[in-house]
Amino acid sequence: FLVAIYLLSRENKVKQELSAKTSEQERFFNNSIDMLCIADLNGYFKLLNPEWERTLGYSKTELMGKPFIDFVHPDDVESTTKAVADLSRKNKVSGFVNRYLHKDGSYRWIEWCSYPEGDLIYASARNITEYKKAEEALQKSEQLFANIYNLSPELIAVTSKKDGAIMIANPMFTKMLDYT
Repeated sequence: FLVAIYLLSRENKVKQELSAKTSEQERFFNNSIDMLCIADLNGYFKLLNPEWERTLGYSKTELMGKPFIDFVHPDDVESTTKAVADLSRKNKVSGFVNRYLHKDGSYRWIEWCSYPEGDLIYASARNITEYKKAEEALQKSEQLFANIYNLSPELIAVTSKKDGAIMIANPMFTKMLDYT
């Protein structure tokens, strides 16, 4: 009788510890600022954290009801399919970037770190849309500067603060002053 009581007590303690650990993991999963998911190799999400809803505007049910490839930008389908093939060959995929459809019709740039385990894919993903927009704006700005610098009819030169030596000069400067 005492053995039975001890075993029941021990079983209850194990259940409580398991429940506490499960709650801890759920809190971590649900409070991540990144998108976390588990998907299968057939292309369906199995588990998503709330960040997916915040990032893409769809409910978890909407996201899990369709193959994830349906949300991928058409220009990114081929590379995404290749990444999933790598995962099915048990290779980790890290730093992969594609675009996912937002419910409003726009796209979000997503960077992935995924690894396979059995028939499942465990992934964390980050919305890098603002970074991509900033990168695009910087490229446009650099191109504008290059056009002004190279095509300007004015003489443009950058000199050293230290000794006044010319560091760079635009084509009009070199042409007008006959310098190389």
